[in-house]
Amino acid sequence: MSMLPFHAYRDVDGVGTKLDRQPQILTNPSTAVRPVAWKAQFVVSQALWGNFWAIVASEDALSYPTSAEVADPGQVTCEERPPGRPMWRYAGREIDADRLLHAPGRYVRPGSVLGLSPLDVHRDTWGLAQAARRYGAEWFRDGAHPSAILSTPVSLDENQAKTMKERFMAAVKRRREPAVLSGGVEYTPIQGNPSESQMIEVEDQVIGRVARVMGVPAEMIGGSAGSKSSVTYANRE
Repeated sequence: MSMLPFHAYRDVDGVGTKLDRQPQILTNPSTAVRPVAWKAQFVVSQALWGNFWAIVASEDALSYPTSAEVADPGQVTCEERPPGRPMWRYAGREIDADRLLHAPGRYVRPGSVLGLSPLDVHRDTWGLAQAARRYGAEWFRDGAHPSAILSTPVSLDENQAKTMKERFMAAVKRRREPAVLSGGVEYTPIQGNPSESQMIEVEDQVIGRVARVMGVPAEMIGGSAGSKSSVTYANRE
């Protein structure tokens, strides 16, 4: 999103009209970082903390901000007294509201000027995503079933079967040399099918949920629109 252009519009008889000359706060908002980096910090602040703050660095003749430096969200505190007239502090020091740009995210706390972090609002979604990722890692690392079968026409007791497995594992461990099997022993690999555990379906569902939470198309973060989705490139445009 930081690579996309930001544009200012004017409301003319209920119709948004793009300004011929864009404000500097959108085209070159900072003297410390490039516009792309500034917008990236904007997106990250809203996505993780639910709020974006920036300290006004310069203004034009009409007292509109022309540049602002991004503030660390962890250093900003708000005391809402009375309602609608918050008192802001940055790094422990009180700061005039006119010197602070504040943009809450998608979720705003009722009766407050502060936004809510999507991580807190949708913690169940993130928990499901982490669980699916852990399961996928364990699947490919350990497998959900034996990786292969050693079979022999001769009946073996528990100790003999254990010895055969240990000798075979010792022969192939950390090597790529062919194993020699004798006595009619056969080696049959078992190929895991992730679809049997619905891992792929769950992962795609999780990606779709995360995309809805963050307000982006699922295809942009590795998911798919799905056959039941009404989202198209045309209506997204």
